[in-house]
Amino acid sequence: MMLALWTGQREGDLLKLKWSDYDGQYIRLVQSKTIRHGKRSKAKRVTIPVSRPLKTYLDSSKKRGIYILMNTRDQPWTEDGFRSSWGKAFDTAGINEDLKCCVA
Repeated sequence: MMLALWTGQREGDLLKLKWSDYDGQYIRLVQSKTIRHGKRSKAKRVTIPVSRPLKTYLDSSKKRGIYILMNTRDQPWTEDGFRSSWGKAFDTAGINEDLKCCVA
């Protein structure tokens, strides 16, 4: 959730993020929504400054593979598996689909 919160990127782009896309100050990626007709060369390259909380999170994260986001079995997430866990994380955090926080 930290990665999504501090980068504002879509699920598909988050799942494709590799450790090599992070240099300690920036995350650099190609947004999949900008790939037109399969032409990656014309896609928009984005550089995202890494905030202090995200840097702390990433730097303290165990690197369990080439991708930043890995499941509990040290495998890259499938979209379905990620969506399921994402929904559970939203429920635990008390956030609904409209991104409204429900504090009791």
